[in-house]
Amino acid sequence: MTFTEQLLQELADAGGRIVKTTTGRDSMNWPSRIAAARRSIKLPKTKELHGGWCRDGYEIKLVDTPAWRFAVLAPVPGPSRLTRQHSVEALLDQNPPLRPHPVRTPPLGPERRPAAPGERMGRHPRPPLEEQLAEITQEVTLRGEAAERQEELEAARQKRLRWQAAMEKARVQYAETYRVRHFEAQEAAWRHATRLTEYVTAARTPIETMPPGRTRTEAEAWINWAEATAERLDPLNTPRRMPIIPEPQANDLKPFLGHWNPYGP
Repeated sequence: MTFTEQLLQELADAGGRIVKTTTGRDSMNWPSRIAAARRSIKLPKTKELHGGWCRDGYEIKLVDTPAWRFAVLAPVPGPSRLTRQHSVEALLDQNPPLRPHPVRTPPLGPERRPAAPGERMGRHPRPPLEEQLAEITQEVTLRGEAAERQEELEAARQKRLRWQAAMEKARVQYAETYRVRHFEAQEAAWRHATRLTEYVTAARTPIETMPPGRTRTEAEAWINWAEATAERLDPLNTPRRMPIIPEPQANDLKPFLGHWNPYGP
């Protein structure tokens, strides 16, 4: 009885799963032996051997071959010329190492069966083609999601930079507007003080012609107060300097921000 026949009989008796306990993983090269058994003509076409190391030793299972392995796929019609590149194809063009290279495989026969998914063969495991395609597809998907996330982060960063520039411009415009309003207020105060001074000058003339007495004394006291008040209200009698700009609040900046929100981008 060959090794494959003995192994199949043992699996059949154990219900399709056995675990080979060994004193060390190097005591027997189970992956190579399972790989050889998989290529044997003794293995039924409707069965597959799966093997791998587990906590208790080397696990061997005999499972049914998936029905899709025997399905004949009909050709999918497509356009003779592509006018719009798919996003995955564009990502592969940008990342050449991700693009799968053509694989030359010898024709399958009874003596060469396809490796089972997840099987590690020999000292240098070679996963089956469909497993490689699944991994490549997953890698492309993950990288595509990462690229989209990176684009979102970059877009958010650029938006914040534009918002910060708009806020800085709004602060400059707010400060200039405050200075202009302060200047206009000084001009209005000067005109008001000038009119008061003219009034005081006009009012002093009749007081100077009044006879001495209580009435003239009270009028002179008032005219002296009025004259001092007009001088105090005149901005030209105070040092000229740039006004101190108060820290703007959110509502102070809104008129200069256009569509931007003063609280954030």
